[in-house]
Amino acid sequence: MEKLKKYSLFLIPVILILSIVFYIIWGAYSLYTQVFFIVAFIILVIIGILNYKFILELITKTSSIKKFLFFIQFVFLFCGLIFAYLFLSTINFKIDFTKERLYSLSKETLKVLNNLTNDVNIYFFKPSSMSDPVLDYIDNLLKRYKEKSKYIKLKTIDPIQNRTMALDYDVKENGSIVFETERGKIIVSPRKVLDQNMETEEIYYKGEEVFTKTIKNLTLYKPRNVYILQGHGEINPFDKSFYGYRTLFESLQQENIKLRELNFLKTPEIPEECNLIIIGNPKNDLSPEELDKINLFMDNGGNVLLMLEYETSFTVNDILSKAGVFYLENLVVEDEGYLPQLGRATIVPNFINHEITKNLINNRKIILMPTTVAILEMPEKDKKYNYEISPLLTTSKTAWGEVSKEEIKANKVKFDKKDLKGPLNLAYVIKRKYENIESRIGIIGDTDFVNNANIDKYSNFEFFINVLNYLLGREEEIGISPKVSGIKAFKLSGTEKRLLQILAFIPLIIFILPGIIVIIQRKKLYKAKDK
Repeated sequence: MEKLKKYSLFLIPVILILSIVFYIIWGAYSLYTQVFFIVAFIILVIIGILNYKFILELITKTSSIKKFLFFIQFVFLFCGLIFAYLFLSTINFKIDFTKERLYSLSKETLKVLNNLTNDVNIYFFKPSSMSDPVLDYIDNLLKRYKEKSKYIKLKTIDPIQNRTMALDYDVKENGSIVFETERGKIIVSPRKVLDQNMETEEIYYKGEEVFTKTIKNLTLYKPRNVYILQGHGEINPFDKSFYGYRTLFESLQQENIKLRELNFLKTPEIPEECNLIIIGNPKNDLSPEELDKINLFMDNGGNVLLMLEYETSFTVNDILSKAGVFYLENLVVEDEGYLPQLGRATIVPNFINHEITKNLINNRKIILMPTTVAILEMPEKDKKYNYEISPLLTTSKTAWGEVSKEEIKANKVKFDKKDLKGPLNLAYVIKRKYENIESRIGIIGDTDFVNNANIDKYSNFEFFINVLNYLLGREEEIGISPKVSGIKAFKLSGTEKRLLQILAFIPLIIFILPGIIVIIQRKKLYKAKDK
């Protein structure tokens, strides 16, 4: 029994080493680590019970009092450091030492937070066992928001352990942030806080831009009512297939935009609360009565976004003519600078400087547009209104608009005199005044660039939402530059981070070890003197 007591003491350093190994490999929240910690605690209690006499002697023996006092001093020092750390972490004062001021909130954000009068609940769905620099960035930034306003209520939720709440809030990816007020909720994907310069591959962190915009949408702005024309073979907002548009309209809902269908067979008149109508590639003709209703809507200050394709019905020209442009059946083909793997009909257009495209140009972003059509301006003599026509996208000089159906069907396009010569404009926004009433019209020569397959490619959605915000008169939402930029991210794995944490204790161990050696040597010396 005495031998068992003696050898059981050697289990203490073994258990300590194994605990460190478990923590490094699996982390503190792993089931393996938690089970091991429980077992280790039980073993340590048993060792303590078996050796209680030895522990009692260590405390009571005169020869051991100095060692015991030294031990007590060390314990107090260690506990004091822990207390100081915990106390300082509660003080609401932090200095941002990051070069790009990652965690410093701008004056605009502070103004928004100071003007809050109702609670904004923020739910950050982050798995407790996940270690990721982007999620850590989001976590720290959200804490700064909470520190600056008593109305910000932040809660971190593990979507794995609390699956019910994740389902209730329709959270589909780890790291999602849900902002909720009395007006509703907006889900922000963690992918929205990151961007990348396509040339330098530098990563842009823009969490403040996204979070502040979301809070403003939920507290300051009224939701905009956007209607999607249906009944003529237009894009389907409920189609989840590869070429559907469900993702687009789910994304628009997160931008504080209320979406509804507009089918003239079901709704004879355009609702009064309608702020904008989206007409997305109607393949069948619109009736004269329907066209009259849309034109009257624009005459009264209504806004319209038309998205065209090669097969779009020519009846849209009745609307386009009121905007000073027209559509001619064509397919844009690029002769240089195209992506060989995608073909010459997939266009990477050039941005033309405008408040819609300014931020995209400054950050050297691109969009990808499959099967695009060119949009042409009407001659000045045929324009009937006071226009401010602004092209947004253009092709290279070597591109052309193929008009031959036979060549397109045979996939043997070739430039000739009948084709439209480049450079060609692929998108416009137009301010039109009629009897001193202004309406805004947007025209984009493609719909596929924001379907389910392409919306997340490059800056496709960013360009689309910028156009939509401009048409809705929300220019302040366009082109807000990222608060920080030029950060080249690197990523440590969870194991590497835990290893660094353990390595940080090495100086402490180096400090303790000589003391232990001195104690052992003195103990041997006292024994030798006793003999």
